[in-house]
Amino acid sequence: MENIKFYKYHGTANDFIMIEDRDKSIEKLLTQDVIAKWCSRKFSVGADGLILLQEDKKSDFYMKYYNSDGNESSMCGNGGRCISQFAYDQEWIAGRSMQFMAVDGLHRAIIDEEKVYLSMISVPSVSRDGKAYVMNTGSPHYVRFDNLQEIDIDQEGKTIRYNSTYNSEGINVNIAEIKKNLVSMQTYERGVEAETFSCGTGTVAVAISSLLDTNQPNGQYEVKISTKGGQLSVRCKKHEDAFVDIYLIGPSVRVFEGILYFSKDSIALL
Repeated sequence: MENIKFYKYHGTANDFIMIEDRDKSIEKLLTQDVIAKWCSRKFSVGADGLILLQEDKKSDFYMKYYNSDGNESSMCGNGGRCISQFAYDQEWIAGRSMQFMAVDGLHRAIIDEEKVYLSMISVPSVSRDGKAYVMNTGSPHYVRFDNLQEIDIDQEGKTIRYNSTYNSEGINVNIAEIKKNLVSMQTYERGVEAETFSCGTGTVAVAISSLLDTNQPNGQYEVKISTKGGQLSVRCKKHEDAFVDIYLIGPSVRVFEGILYFSKDSIALL
C-alpha cells in the first residue's frame, strides 16, 4: 500500500500527472492498467499522460512519459515544457536553465516568467503522403492542410492513424489551416486515441509543414500556432527540407496537487 504525491500541470490544455521518482521506486509499481486508471477523467485524476521526474547521471533529470492508455510513449513536447517547470518548482535545479534526457535524447529548457522555451530534436527530412507532410519531431506526425470547419478530427484522425500505412506503429494526425500570419491546428493523438486540445510535437510538425507548404526560403523563422488550448510558437532554422535549432515556446501551468492511494486491489484519489 502506497500514498503517492502527485501534481497536475498543463501546457495549453495538454494536461499531465507529475510525480517525483528519484529512485525509480514508483516506476516499479506502475502497470499499464494503473496508469490508464489514473489518467481516466471518470475514475481518477484525469490527464493526457503521466510523467515521472527521475534522476539522470548525464543531465539534470530524466523525463519518463506514458500516454493515457498506460503505454510508455515517444517524446511529448508540451510534457517536456511542463516537466521543466515542475523540476524548477520542485527546486531540482538551481537556476532557470536546464537540460534533461528523454526517450528521444537531450533537451534544453529555459524558464521565464510566463513561458518555457524547450529545444526539440532536429528534423533532417520530411516525406510526403499525397498532400500531407510526414515527419518525426520526437514523435511521428502526419500534417495536412484543410478547412478546419469541415473536419471531424476524431473521425479523420482515426481513419488515418489506423489505415494500412500507419496501423502497425501508429501516427499522430494533425489537420491545419493557414490564415494570414496565424496557423490553426487540431490533433488526434495516438495513445490517447482522441483529439487533444494541444500537442507540442504536433505543433512543431505543423510549423515546419507550414513553411514548406508556403515555399518559404531558407532562414530563421518563428511560427505562431493556435491550438484549442491556446497559442504556442515554434522557432526554427530552415535549410531546404531540413530544420534545426528548433524551440517549442509556450506557457506551463501548475493546477493542483494531491495524494493517490495505491494498492494492488484498489486505485483511488484522496
